[in-house]
Amino acid sequence: MVEAVIFDMDGVIIDSEPLQMQALIEAIKASSGVELTPQALGWTTGRGNAEVWQRLRELYPIAWEQEKVRAYQLEALFKLMDTSPLAVPIAGILPLVRALKAKGIPMAVASSSSLSIIDKVLDKLALREYFTLIATGDEVPASKPAPDIFLLAAQRLGCKLEGCWVIEDSYNGVTAAKAAGMHCIGFYNPHSGEQDISAADCRITHIDEAMGILGLEG
Repeated sequence: MVEAVIFDMDGVIIDSEPLQMQALIEAIKASSGVELTPQALGWTTGRGNAEVWQRLRELYPIAWEQEKVRAYQLEALFKLMDTSPLAVPIAGILPLVRALKAKGIPMAVASSSSLSIIDKVLDKLALREYFTLIATGDEVPASKPAPDIFLLAAQRLGCKLEGCWVIEDSYNGVTAAKAAGMHCIGFYNPHSGEQDISAADCRITHIDEAMGILGLEG
């Protein structure tokens, strides 16, 4: 039985992975002079802010002014979200959340992104009304692939772990969902890079396919 559906955001609700990457690259270059490529930063997909910054310091031992870099990154990202053709709901998301709402199934966003970014996305895409709550990576001790963020979302939803279904597009996200004891739908998103989502209970190439898996058709 589907008691609740928990959505990752980046790469599931919006194709923001390329935007996040571009903004991070611009912020690093502006603050440190280090020029990186999307390939060099592919490991950041699905990881929390604290883990990303810790590893950046290890890989590039320069004097990071983290708050300054982060502020620049957010400014660059918000500009991209206001102008990029990618800043729209991923195909199939609107019919899915509308069908879930019609069935009275609660939905949550559980994302490693900060609350300010999640708020920006939900407001820009006019999706806030569909989600009962938000859980962010900043609120838990360990980021994905640890299960913490999904356990927090389930606790706030008041749902049993086995009744929760998660939609994820990354290896870290799928691993976290399964570690939490939840069902997981793995979404192959080409913009999320090479992600191993084979551990998911079901794997889809289009969000519309989740309708049948979740019992929303017919």
